[in-house]
Amino acid sequence: MSKLIASAGIRGAHKIFARVESKYKETLDKYGPEQEVAFPNTGYFLPIIYGILGIPVAKLGDMEEVIKRSKNLLPQLVKI
Repeated sequence: MSKLIASAGIRGAHKIFARVESKYKETLDKYGPEQEVAFPNTGYFLPIIYGILGIPVAKLGDMEEVIKRSKNLLPQLVKI
């Protein structure tokens, strides 16, 4: 039972990542890598990314490394 639940969670994580990756590519194509990404009126980078990975994200192009590292953090799909 727990392997079944864990496998469903892993499959879900892969689906969510695929959607994020697809949206990122669409946005990058539309706005280009120099488009700023920020919280208006603050001096913050995307705080969770910066806090966990130590990668400052100020432009869309900066997200490429985050996408690659995130993909590597996903566990492999397990067949039941």
